Amino acid sequence: MSIRLKRFLSAAIVGSLFFGFAMTPFITYAQTPPTSPTTCIYTSGGIGGLIGTALCLLKSVVPLLVTAAVVVFIYGLVIYIRNADNSEKRKEGNQFIMYGLIALFVMVSTWALVGIMTATFGITSTTVPTFQLVQ
Repeated sequence: MSIRLKRFLSAAIVGSLFFGFAMTPFITYAQTPPTSPTTCIYTSGGIGGLIGTALCLLKSVVPLLVTAAVVVFIYGLVIYIRNADNSEKRKEGNQFIMYGLIALFVMVSTWALVGIMTATFGITSTTVPTFQLVQ
């Protein structure tokens, strides 16, 4: 195979992996109905309406944050693999990998702590993400 074909195939593989991993958070959230911006505006007024609006907007930001962490991780992998002979670039790729893993760990840990707190105190809410067991 020619060098151009090898580069094209490697770019296609990396691009499809990147797209697949970047879309994973949206695929996992695909089971819940989407919230339109009009449903995030609470008309009850006062501080309760403001808090409700903020929480609703925050719910739609979470998938973007997870996607950003996955993109940073994959970007670090690409830098690390493409520059196998350059130790400075590998170090840079390693830093991106660590940043992505730390961000994912913090988000998943926070999600788990919220689940533990709601189960401990008996809070029932539909905004807390739960795992469904497949049987």
